[in-house]
Amino acid sequence: MLEWLWLIPTGFLIGAYGTLIGAGGGFILVPLLLLFYPNESPDTIASISLAVVFFNAFSGTIAYARLKRVDYGSGLILSAATVSSSWASPASF
Repeated sequence: MLEWLWLIPTGFLIGAYGTLIGAGGGFILVPLLLLFYPNESPDTIASISLAVVFFNAFSGTIAYARLKRVDYGSGLILSAATVSSSWASPASF
């Protein structure tokens, strides 16, 4: 477990960098994880990258909500369309 602790500050740095350049940090984090952990499964590496992206997006959402720049009505409409489409997609069967 201790060998994974370096991922916390790395996630913060990659998240901040990804936010500054306007891109997700996955294109940096995934190759870095593959380099340092070549024996880990792709599922584990993808899960860590998705967790970093989630927390980066969550912190951005909180910041925009505090500034009152979130259109909740549009968000609900788009999320309803996304969820219903994902349930109806052939890949979910």
